[in-house]
Amino acid sequence: KSLVLELIGRACNIILVGTDGRIIDCLRHVDAERNERRQLLPGLVYHLPPKQEKPCFFSLSSDERCKMWEKAPPDSAADRWLLDTFSGLSPLVCRELAYRAYNDENPRKIRIYSELTHSLCREMDALFKLVEKGNFTPCMLLEKGQPRDFCFMPVMQYGERLTSEIYPEFSSLLDAFYT
Repeated sequence: KSLVLELIGRACNIILVGTDGRIIDCLRHVDAERNERRQLLPGLVYHLPPKQEKPCFFSLSSDERCKMWEKAPPDSAADRWLLDTFSGLSPLVCRELAYRAYNDENPRKIRIYSELTHSLCREMDALFKLVEKGNFTPCMLLEKGQPRDFCFMPVMQYGERLTSEIYPEFSSLLDAFYT
């Protein structure tokens, strides 16, 4: 038997699969009404989730990422464009890149002056280098002292609305967040 853990955004699931490849049971049953293309029900053959058709952010060069941004529709929100264009980026990181590039949580490309077009490209490069070097800063975001989110880098987009708490390693951050 295999225990499959699918950590896919809101569609997280735990699936117990028998030696014959059939689902014995799963935490969240998904029928055709919920998802026509992929059902998860006892007795059905288990199939891996479909591969995303988006390129991985970290497998592209700086020039490729920048050229993609330059071709984005003029009314694209930078954070939404990042999330819809690349795999490997969370909504929080996409908003943070947009915020750092334009000092705005949800900038529309059409509002951005031409001299700022490459600001997002610079922020994408900075993120790539941070991840490439493994230079992470485990950070918890707190709202009125209560954990709200966590990240592998400092998050500035919330200003004074949320406070940040830096942890020495991810284990202690996750323990504190989930406790």
